[in-house]
Amino acid sequence: MNKPVYALSAKNPWGWLECMNLKDTENRYWKFPMTIEAHRVELPIRIYIHAAVSREEMTADNKHWILSLLTVDQRFAFLAAWERMTFGAIIGEVTITGCQFRFGEENDNLYSKWHMAGQYGFKLKDGVLYDKPIPCRGRLNFFTPKLGVV
Repeated sequence: MNKPVYALSAKNPWGWLECMNLKDTENRYWKFPMTIEAHRVELPIRIYIHAAVSREEMTADNKHWILSLLTVDQRFAFLAAWERMTFGAIIGEVTITGCQFRFGEENDNLYSKWHMAGQYGFKLKDGVLYDKPIPCRGRLNFFTPKLGVV
């Protein structure tokens, strides 16, 4: 697969979990576009994951839910990384292989445990977390990153 051209911002810890191959679905209220910045795109597509400047508010319930979806070893990795997660930078890359809308709780076994009802789920695979994040300004939706610019 080619080197990524586009990026998508996600608040951490979601982006970190995706790059670590621990979260296989990115939830959005909009469908995967057929065009990005006036260019036609097709799936699968390799993209950068940009860690947004703001962190996801981590309530006790939210943290408990995340930990309940991870194995014991994954929980230790997540908790160890929590305090040193990067923000405002490209942190890695993933491949989007598909996009599916989840209507409700029916047919739970058809969806990822990470796919939220009432949202489109971008199906992810082959995540890579970079050793050294690349400073970059984020934007809403898909965007062409200006790497090294903050």
